[in-house]
Amino acid sequence: MKGSFALLAGLLFICTPLSRGAIVVWTNSVGGNWNAATNWSPNQVPSTADHAVITNAGTYTVIVDAGVTVDALTVGGASGHQTLSNFVATLTLNGNGAVGTNASFALNGGGVFAGTGELTVAGRFDWRGGIMQGAGRTVIAPGAVLDISGSDYHKQLYRALDLRGNGTFGGGGYLYGGFGVAFNIFAGSTFDLQGDQNMPYGGGGNYAQINVAGTLRKSSGSAVATVGFAVTNTALVESRNGTLSFAASYVQNSGTTLLNGGGFGGSAILDIRGGELRGAGNISGDVRNWADVHPGGPFGFLSISNSVTQIYSNTANGRLNLQLGGLIPGTNHDQVQINGQANLSGTINVDFVNGFVPAIGNAFTVMTYTARSGQFADILSPPGVTLQPAYFPTHLVLNAVAVTIVPPFIVTHPTNVVLKEGLTATFRVVASGTPQLNYQWQRNAIDIPGATGDTLVIPGVTVTNAGAYRVLVSNLAGITN
Repeated sequence: MKGSFALLAGLLFICTPLSRGAIVVWTNSVGGNWNAATNWSPNQVPSTADHAVITNAGTYTVIVDAGVTVDALTVGGASGHQTLSNFVATLTLNGNGAVGTNASFALNGGGVFAGTGELTVAGRFDWRGGIMQGAGRTVIAPGAVLDISGSDYHKQLYRALDLRGNGTFGGGGYLYGGFGVAFNIFAGSTFDLQGDQNMPYGGGGNYAQINVAGTLRKSSGSAVATVGFAVTNTALVESRNGTLSFAASYVQNSGTTLLNGGGFGGSAILDIRGGELRGAGNISGDVRNWADVHPGGPFGFLSISNSVTQIYSNTANGRLNLQLGGLIPGTNHDQVQINGQANLSGTINVDFVNGFVPAIGNAFTVMTYTARSGQFADILSPPGVTLQPAYFPTHLVLNAVAVTIVPPFIVTHPTNVVLKEGLTATFRVVASGTPQLNYQWQRNAIDIPGATGDTLVIPGVTVTNAGAYRVLVSNLAGITN
């Protein structure tokens, strides 16, 4: 019996449960200080292993008035609006946290949000000052709002931040970033610099990163917004006003860098490794093109100019895409203006638009520079037109030396489509010939109004859409189908 008792005692010792944190619920519907035990049930301030729950209905603010660490956090009830405000203390979250659609997390002044946990915000994150730090992650969920504003206090990002909703940065102040943390802008999300904001390097050895899979935009402010994060773009970076400047690095692997009323600049090279650089305006920095550059919108000047000499490099894989619709640079055709060195290689692709066909002897000044090395390997133009480059000490001219209008011909014909009712029918044609090519789709030999592109889309098909479809392709030399 003594042996059995000893074994049982050993089992009891091994299976004794460890103490677990409590679920501590906020009860004061008019708000108050976190550190007051009477505001919670049970009557205690949430501590390291606890789950703090602020979900009572009503509109009120809970103020973090002293340093606190919790394991889990839930903010947001079924009605009203609940705000968790941190102005002076450090709130550490080491487990999962959630801010609901009827709630806000407000970080201001000298407040710190820290910890190894992940906070998911479905409502609002209002950042007026303070620090986000730690090994955890802050997630702005789809439909949620990240609002960074206020000039009274700087903001410091030393914690991973995922933007899956939409974010704005306006109203002055600085947003520092460092320690190699990642600010991820996901597909479908936009981070909008609403003014001449600054995002400097904040220390820690490695630059903070902005990974753009959605949209990074400067929408307002006529001066300069400087981003001291290392930017990698795979979607859209857009400047609508003033200058969006990059001080660390800028690499585009796919997507678009778009001048849409504003410009770009900075000490970092615009390194276009994939996708396209598009638009008219000024870039006060160096450009290296491995992919596609499209000046104009549709026509215009793309200038690479600053108070110091700049460099434009078109690599062997790079393509400069030009639209020609007449003889006047910037008005009828695109031009790249470089206040500095042009390092040339790769290809020029030319497209004629607005029905324009050059005459023999027409000359197009498509690039200016103060110095040049190399030249483009290929000048590609539409069928029937030969453009010959002439490199001068300060500019590049394309001369029309042969013009023959080639009739249109079909490269790839549309194919038959059999669909169930309610689905979408799509017909496509690929044609060639001297531009401008004109398209007219027909059903049963009758023109379809408005169907004048190379693709015909018929949504929600019914039996009434059945018929014989064809496309007529024409130019100055003839017509084909």
